[in-house]
Amino acid sequence: MLAMMVPIILQNMPKQSEGATTSETTPRRRTLNRHKGKRPISKFTVYVTVITVLCGLFVLLRVYHFDLKIILVFLILGAVASYIYF
Repeated sequence: MLAMMVPIILQNMPKQSEGATTSETTPRRRTLNRHKGKRPISKFTVYVTVITVLCGLFVLLRVYHFDLKIILVFLILGAVASYIYF
């Protein structure tokens, strides 16, 4: 799931053009360019995505009859890894 989100995140990052003049880097120009492109991913979307992935991992591990303690360890490690990644 995270691998599918990386291109979206990279696409929404502001790009620095090599031949940018000072008029292109003014705050007003950056504001206009930001509103012209796509909206960045909100924090809420990231939270919902991470929670959905962790719930899916929980269901998958329950289907394979893992012990609840092991499932909690996997979920905690997944949550920590997501926090560090983002």
